[in-house]
Amino acid sequence: MRDLFFVHYSEERKDKLDQKIKELRGGAVQYALKARRSGYYTCCDSTHIFLLQMEVWKYGVTTKKDQTRRYSLKYLNESDLLFEEQFKGTLEDCLIEEQKKIFHYALLPENLKRKVILIRPPGNKIDH
Repeated sequence: MRDLFFVHYSEERKDKLDQKIKELRGGAVQYALKARRSGYYTCCDSTHIFLLQMEVWKYGVTTKKDQTRRYSLKYLNESDLLFEEQFKGTLEDCLIEEQKKIFHYALLPENLKRKVILIRPPGNKIDH
């Protein structure tokens, strides 16, 4: 068995770790992905649900300073989604904000009007 203490990382791997740490310390953004148009969108269990334009599909957090590093414009356009920055702060504060929004989604007016009320946004498969 190899002694893990003697494994050496390449400069590229060290640089990648340094970049990740820098991103984590540099703050974060809590965002929502919203329907660009009214229509059917994939739901958490691979079914489809009708969303009106600008209704929430997913809440998330990113440490990427540029939204296109989190979601490509191609993905957003093909998925008919808009990226909306909702909160900026430390990673911890953004994760807390994201959790509040996911858990409170069930009480949003846009969700309460549905025949079947969702416990979280359709794009959030789990509570984080």
